[in-house]
Formats: sequence, structure tokens, C-alpha cells
Amino acid sequence: MAQVLKFARNPNLPVLSNWVVDFDAFFDTGVPVLDSVLASELENLPGFTGITKALARRDLQRGLALGLPSGQGMAKHFRVIPMTSAQLTQGLPANEIAALNAGSQVLLKKTPLSYYVLREAAVLGGGDRLGPVGRRIVARTFVRMLKRDGKSILNVSGGFKPSLPSKVSGTFTFADLLCRRHAALKRYQAWELRPRKSEA
Repeated sequence: MAQVLKFARNPNLPVLSNWVVDFDAFFDTGVPVLDSVLASELENLPGFTGITKALARRDLQRGLALGLPSGQGMAKHFRVIPMTSAQLTQGLPANEIAALNAGSQVLLKKTPLSYYVLREAAVLGGGDRLGPVGRRIVARTFVRMLKRDGKSILNVSGGFKPSLPSKVSGTFTFADLLCRRHAALKRYQAWELRPRKSEA
């Protein structure tokens, strides 16, 4: 965690090879779970003191400083039905519900975007996929990146059609690509663990 925070404060490129995006959190590859519970290590970040030690609090402060819209604001922008207060508090412990209800329910009416996306995934996505707002943010981010890359599949002359096998014949999804990645990784790991001639 200390390495991650150091990298964020003073970017060092290229990114370390073991710092990879966990695409299982974005696509249905059979690996759950998305929820609003943060790992205990993120409540006590190394190198920080006081209220800045908690990642959740830092996210809230950063969102306010950058003027990020609320989850409800993004839902309105994307023209999707925002989550209700009942949905936002569904299945939460009493102390977390009390925190959301405090201060005239401001956190339920204008829910911080990062928290809203996690609650949306837990309640509307069943814990294994992003909800309407979260998936639109991720999808639009990828599309914008691809559009700006002159060599991406969106800009290749003549178009692009994948030919790899897929779960459903005639289609090829990002989840299919990730499943193939998992299979390739397992083969590589088995190859790495094979007996060497010198070991025989």
C-alpha cells in the first residue's frame, strides 16, 4: 500500500508489472463480489496521520475539492433512474445507515459518487457487476481512450472482427477475453512449474 501511495503522489512510469487492473471487478467472469465494504488496511494508510489515514475520507475530500457530481447527479446526466434511499441503505448495518441519515440525510440525497457506484453495484448489480451509472462511467472511459488511440480497433481501416472462440457462438465479449486470459495464465503457470531436465 505504501508503494501505491508513493506512486500516486509522484508517478513513476512504467507501472510495475504486478500492478494490474482487476477486470474481474468489471465483467461477469464468475468472480464476485462488489460492495461498499473497504478492506481494513484502507482505514489506516501508511505515512498519514489523523483523518487523512482513512481512504474513504480522503476520497470524499478529493471529490469535494474536484467538484465531482453526486451519484444522483450522474444518474440524471445519464438519464437513468437514481437509486432510492431504501436501495442505498439496503442490507447495511445500523451504524452505517445512521451515518447516511445524519445531517438531514444529505448523504442520501447527494451521495458521493464513489460510494454511490459501490452501493449501486451491490444492490442493483447483485454484487457481481456494476450498476447503470458505474458501468456507463467505465464504458465511456474505455471508448474515449480507444477513440484517442490512432491504432485502436475503432480506428483500424476496414474494421476489426475477433476470431477467438467464445462462450456464445457468434459473439465475443470482454468477459470472453478475460476468461481466455485466465486459461492462458494457468497454462503458463503449469509450464513454469514443470520439471526441468536438470532437476530430473
